Amino acid sequence: MTDADTPQAMKLKEFEFWSDCRFGLSYGFWFDSIKMTITDSPTLTELQGHIRDIINRFRTFTLPKGSDVDDAMYVHEGWVPDASNFTLLCNMGLGELLSTIQSEPLIAAGTSGATITNQYRGKFTVVPTSALGA
Repeated sequence: MTDADTPQAMKLKEFEFWSDCRFGLSYGFWFDSIKMTITDSPTLTELQGHIRDIINRFRTFTLPKGSDVDDAMYVHEGWVPDASNFTLLCNMGLGELLSTIQSEPLIAAGTSGATITNQYRGKFTVVPTSALGA
């Protein structure tokens, strides 16, 4: 909504705009977020690979240097992923798969029926949201 068409706003040359919103995903620093687009339905082992890639990308973030001779300062040097410091926002479909990885001690490795130890169990928090599509 706006008051742009009112005589008072035209006289003051001040316009007010307002809206009523009830949504929001998160707020954070650029070095605390990674966007990864997954366009297919990954297997659990493929999804574990994506989680590994996200963790490795976090560890490469550096702060801007004040001078060319300054050493790089890695933001997440020594960071250990844990459910208290690693949150994955995802669409509803990936939410179910990520919840399986987050909670199960063993996961299926391919279609042969073999299982592997789930190294990411309890290492992250899952937040499925419809704001990220189906």
